[in-house]
This record gives sequence, structure tokens and C-alpha cells, in this order.
Amino acid sequence: MTLPTRAVASYSPVWPLAALLLALALALSAAPVAAAPPLWGLGVKGCDAFLTTAKGWDQGVDSDIAEYARYQDWLAGFVSALNLATGDDVLRGAGIDGAMRQVRTYCGAHREADFFNATMGFVRSLSSLK
Repeated sequence: MTLPTRAVASYSPVWPLAALLLALALALSAAPVAAAPPLWGLGVKGCDAFLTTAKGWDQGVDSDIAEYARYQDWLAGFVSALNLATGDDVLRGAGIDGAMRQVRTYCGAHREADFFNATMGFVRSLSSLK
């Protein structure tokens, strides 16, 4: 005597995996976008603030001389970090004083910019950094 055979539906592991991937894609697309990381230091100060400080430095105002030195220190640290990261002199021999003059010129023409972008504008003009 032979027993009747039943047709068994074929099982494919692809469908549960596809459903899982679809659910994951939908969840990730609905995830909130992370906020930009916080930035600190004089680099985030506007060009107007830097130009005011530079003018006071020119006039010998003690508080502005000290603040200008802080801008200079920020730029030196930033450029040093870029030099270490790239293995190159990103100022191409211009030095910190030359960079400060160029940033001041940039800020005069782009008062809406910040000190970071003014510095990067000069660095980019000298190097292959984009």
C-alpha cells in the first residue's frame, strides 16, 4: 500500500531576508539626520569681529593685542594640524604673519565669512586642499 504524497510548498530563505532588508531600509530612511558636530574656538567667530580686533591691534589697544594673539595662536594650531595631516607645509612658506595678513584681506572682502573659512580660503589658494 502506498501512502498518498502531499505537495509541500517550497520554502525559500530569500523572502524573510528580503523583508528584513526592506524593513531596515525603511527604518533607516526615517531616522533623524544627525546634527552637525559642535565647533569651538576663534575659528567660528565672524570676520567682522576679527577685523575689529585687527584694527585695535593696529592702534595698540591692549585688549585687542591680546585677542589678536589668540587669533594668531588659533591659526598656528590649525595650520600645524593640517601640516601634520597632509605631511606638507600648507602655507607654502608664507608663515603665520603672512597668513594673518591674507586672512585679514579675505575678511575685508567677505565680511559675512567666519575666521575658519577665511583661513581655509587662503590655504586652498596655496594648496591642493579642497
